[in-house]
Formats: sequence, structure tokens, C-alpha cells
Amino acid sequence: MATPQEIAYNQATSRPNIGDLSNKTALITGASSGLGRAIAKAYAAAGAFVVSADLNPNPPAAPMYAEAMKQSGLDTTTPTVELLNQSFPSQSSLPRAIFVHCDVTNPDSMREAVAAAVKQYGRLDIMVNNAGISAVMKSAAFQSGSQCRPHELEDDVLEKDFAVNVRGTWLGIKHAAAQFLKQEPHVSGDRGWIINICSVVGLVALPATASYSTSKGAVLQLTKATALDYAKDRVHINCINPGWIETAMLEPMMAHNGGSQAEARAAWIRGLHPWGRMAVPEDIASMAVFLAGPGASFCTGAAFVVDGGYTAQ
Repeated sequence: MATPQEIAYNQATSRPNIGDLSNKTALITGASSGLGRAIAKAYAAAGAFVVSADLNPNPPAAPMYAEAMKQSGLDTTTPTVELLNQSFPSQSSLPRAIFVHCDVTNPDSMREAVAAAVKQYGRLDIMVNNAGISAVMKSAAFQSGSQCRPHELEDDVLEKDFAVNVRGTWLGIKHAAAQFLKQEPHVSGDRGWIINICSVVGLVALPATASYSTSKGAVLQLTKATALDYAKDRVHINCINPGWIETAMLEPMMAHNGGSQAEARAAWIRGLHPWGRMAVPEDIASMAVFLAGPGASFCTGAAFVVDGGYTAQ
């Protein structure tokens, strides 16, 4: 016989739209650009209130990427919060989105971001730990054209990747979970949804990514371990493992090659995926909506691969 909690949950998840995020509040780190921005747009479209947590409200300058996206009709320059409030106006007195300055490597900054979400919207339902870097891309070794093997890299490359990719995710989980446990559960009976952005290189290896791959492997294990920690509280914790994504994060690589070399590198990256193209941010954003909605009611501690067949090879 179903328990009262199971009955309530079944009623709450029987809606035809398995990606319905109506009236949930989501905090997304690194939401000013790239994948975080796409997730913010998808969440707003699905009915969520969005807290964009980043170092700067404006998308970073990425001329090559911006020009390519402009040709596709996509706006990459309007601040995320402004875009969401214009495109997905709230039907209540609350704004669809707000910006909060957040340094994910700083515990106080992460705690304050969560507090700001609660102050504005009364609760926090979804935490997306999206902020990430690849320190190799900004290293002197990369700029010099080396193979970026560990012995060629600066000593602090690993620390930089871990500070944002691992410590930032850890702090996001920590402070979101603390808030989930303080507030009343969602109508479904669940207390919250945490989505960590991992990578295919957290599952398989790729040359010149030792530091980044190590950090993303840590995110995968962090996802699994904390999912077990909070399963009894009905907090979903999953990660998304994208393949290569066409975002401004690839700008240093393309700019470094330049001209025909840049196009050759892009063609090589596309060719790595059996689907024949790189992912666009919206591919991953769709999965992020699913994992925060009623369709993922029995999902936790799992890696959801969105890679166009990359890891099937």
C-alpha cells in the first residue's frame, strides 16, 4: 500500500510536462555566459525563478564566439538577468531573475549567494554547480604551443582547476543542502535538486587535459558520494557529463590557432563526436531541466552523458 508521502509525490509528478519547474527557485553558478546562461534561459522558460550567481553580470568578451552566435541569431551580449526578465516576465510581483555576485571558491560568498536567493524568493529548490575553468587554456605552456603534458605546465594549474571545479562544487552542495534541510519540503515531498556539471573527460581520458580531467573525475565521485549522504533526506544529486560544447570557453583555443587553423581545430573537435557536431549549450540545458523536474523523480547519484556518442566509441 502506498504511503501518504508516495501518494502526494505521485500526484505532484503526474503532470504531462516532465520538465515543469513552475515556482521553483534555482541558483546557477557561472550563469552570465555559456552553458550557465543556457541553463538559466531553459529554467526560466520552464517556469523557475533564477538566481544568476557569477563574478560579473555581463558575459565575458569572446569576439569569435559572439560573431558565430550572432550569425545564428543568438544574443550573447545582453546580461543574463536582463535577458530573462525581458523574455520570460514573471506573472507575480517577484522578478524572474536576479544577479548575485559569487566567487564559488569562497565559502562566505557561496553562503551569501544562497541567502540572497532565499531572501528574494523565500526558498531554494535547485542548485546548479556550473561554474568551471580549464586552467591549461590560460597557461603559458598552452600559449607557447607545447603539448601541455604535466611536466610542461606551471605548478599551480591543478590547484586552479580544483579551486573552481571541485571546491566550488563542494561548497555549492554544502550550502544548498544546508538550506534544503532548513526549509519545508517541496510539494512533491522532495527537499531539493542539485545538478553538478561534469564532463566526458571525467569518464574517459583525452591528451592535454590531465588537470581538468582529474578535477572533473573528482566532481563525478563527489556527486555519487553526496547523493548517498542526502538520499534519506530526498535531495536529488546528479551530474551532467557533456561532450565538447560550443561556448566562449573554447575561444582561447580557437584564437590561439587562428584563421584556417582554428577552423581545422573546430572540424577536428566536431569529428570526435559520432553525431558529427559539437554540443550547443541548449543540448545540455535540456538535460538540466529534466534533472530538476518531476521526470527525474527516481534519479540520484548518476552521471547523465550528453555527448553525441563520444563515450560510446
